[in-house]
Amino acid sequence: MFSAAHFRLLMGAIAMFLSGALGANLWSRGALRLSSPQEQSSANAVSSAAVIAERRGLIERELAGAPEFAAFVESMSRAFPSDWSRQLDAFAFRAAVSRTLDPPVVEVADILRTLRRNRGVVSGKSGDAALTRVFEAQARLTEALANGDKKICVDFLLGQSSPGLQMAMARSRAELAELANATLAAILDGGASPVARAPPDDADFDNLEKELRRRGLGQTEIAALLDGSLPDPPLADSVLCDAGLVYFEALKALPPDVRMRIYAFAIQVMGKA
Repeated sequence: MFSAAHFRLLMGAIAMFLSGALGANLWSRGALRLSSPQEQSSANAVSSAAVIAERRGLIERELAGAPEFAAFVESMSRAFPSDWSRQLDAFAFRAAVSRTLDPPVVEVADILRTLRRNRGVVSGKSGDAALTRVFEAQARLTEALANGDKKICVDFLLGQSSPGLQMAMARSRAELAELANATLAAILDGGASPVARAPPDDADFDNLEKELRRRGLGQTEIAALLDGSLPDPPLADSVLCDAGLVYFEALKALPPDVRMRIYAFAIQVMGKA
């Protein structure tokens, strides 16, 4: 039985792993909601199959013309053609209603979030190399954002919307592409050759917290990362952003068996959320 403290620690690990690519308000408008009569009228006006098909064609060409995402687009469409088709249909409808096309970085982010939500449990059963690749890709994406505006880095870590985040993500297309490729590869690996792992125990979570402290994080930073407890006044963006990077370093420094148990459990819980 996990203690309450260790349960919060696990939730912090999951939140840190998920926030970058899965927060519904990070850089995507998320699922389309038609709440007003005007929006509903607009949706009805563009709901013909011809208009939707035209928008879908534009989106497919846009994605095909983005070289960073070419491998992911090809692999995803082949591995899960029904999922892929439904995602394109959703993008096409959204584009028809809004009369604008999202950039490829937004579309890939949406696809990745949906993929993790629908099939993320399987990736937790992937081999050590595939699972490690996912977390290392997440860390590199966070680091790329940290090299720019620290406020954007914090928004990314905490899953908060930010006007500059989409632009920052556009500058980190290679890192996002690697995260998408790694996630898909882990899902395919876990489905083909599932690895059974025991869930992490109290000692595993103790090791993680000790590693964070060993790397210089104080109680305030640790509480912000693991409990989501932001102090008042809040930590400086540079402090919290750097603490997020230390978090990934601490995970990587854990003994391999401990690290893999936490990695796998975090991804599996995410897939069930």
